[in-house]
Amino acid sequence: MTRRIFFDGTVNLGPTFFHAHDIIGMADQIIPVRSRRNLLSANDNGIQLAYIEAMYIFVIFLCGVANFAMHKAMLESNHPIMAEARGSFRKILGPHGSYFLEFFMLVAAMIFANMGMLTAVIFYFVYTLANCAAAWVLFFHKP
Repeated sequence: MTRRIFFDGTVNLGPTFFHAHDIIGMADQIIPVRSRRNLLSANDNGIQLAYIEAMYIFVIFLCGVANFAMHKAMLESNHPIMAEARGSFRKILGPHGSYFLEFFMLVAAMIFANMGMLTAVIFYFVYTLANCAAAWVLFFHKP
């Protein structure tokens, strides 16, 4: 095990009986304080990356809530296109198949975001914007 002393060039031992050469002799490696700051900043970068990944997941979660709300509103509308889409989904995936598909996309995006992929956040945000545009067209341009 390597014993390290972070030494800034001055020794303030107070009322102890140790001298600077005794303390330096106890260490296997002497690291200047500047290097210590670099070590701390490396740990800070790891913490910052963890915060960024958590923010990615939070943004995707908020987009997922919005997607599920828009999805439910569109399925409950009486628009003829949605009635036809519900029928085809029920034949293939069952009565709640579109919700399973939406959930699968949300989980996949969150997994990729947890791996630190910004592209997952961008693609899921674009997907949310596409759902928002589809909901806007569906609700405000009725036949």
